[in-house]
Amino acid sequence: MSANHRQKKKKNMLIRIIYLTSVATAIVASSVVAVLSSVTVPPLAVTCVSSIATLSSALSIKLNLKDRKNKLEKSIRKLHKIKDKLDFVIIYSPFTNEQTDRQTDRQTYKHMHETDKRQ
Repeated sequence: MSANHRQKKKKNMLIRIIYLTSVATAIVASSVVAVLSSVTVPPLAVTCVSSIATLSSALSIKLNLKDRKNKLEKSIRKLHKIKDKLDFVIIYSPFTNEQTDRQTDRQTYKHMHETDKRQ
């Protein structure tokens, strides 16, 4: 495993730990709010605990969305690689009838990848 891969794994593990902690905090805080609201407690205490629950929920949602975004980006990169391989196979296939069409397609394919590499 490369060092970069290990760093990503550690980062993902840390994000997962923070995510689970924020979910647990939100659940506990919501439970505390429910208990406090049934007992005579100053409204400020209930408001503070409710705010903690809300912030924890927001954090867990943000982390969950970030994780899903990363997975989608990874899937899109894989799909692009597959598409590039398919384009290559189709363009360089010996079963094309017209030699000039294949030559034009090859030039287009090379041009596409040269512009992709520049970006």
